[in-house]
Amino acid sequence: MALVILETPNPLDLSVEELEELAHELRALDGDLAVSVGAEEQRGAGVTFWDVLHFWIPEPEFMRDALYGYLIAQCQQALTRRRKRKHQANRPSSIIVHVPDGTVVDVINDGDQGGDTLRPTNTPARRRPKIIEQQPEGPDSQ
Repeated sequence: MALVILETPNPLDLSVEELEELAHELRALDGDLAVSVGAEEQRGAGVTFWDVLHFWIPEPEFMRDALYGYLIAQCQQALTRRRKRKHQANRPSSIIVHVPDGTVVDVINDGDQGGDTLRPTNTPARRRPKIIEQQPEGPDSQ
């Protein structure tokens, strides 16, 4: 079973509850997919103009799987729904994809952000987050 982790860099902005809802949506796409929510302790104010979601995959080859495209599309839709809220409309979003050692293997930016886009080459690696919400067990958990 492949494990995907959704992580918020700022739970005061992109909340754990929102990620739990997204994790539930992603689990429905494939019964062999384990989706968990992770978080790191917040450092500093954590306020940025970018709406960022860290997306952890089991290995780089997972990006070749058709499921990867569906998962990313669902994440993009979730971030788009957030932009319909008051004060969120003009915020660009970025999904930063990590492998277990923290290396960034992909960055998906929405729209045209000019010259200030995030890229795998200029995005630092990070520690894998602590899991705070696990994949539910059993057939009735969906």
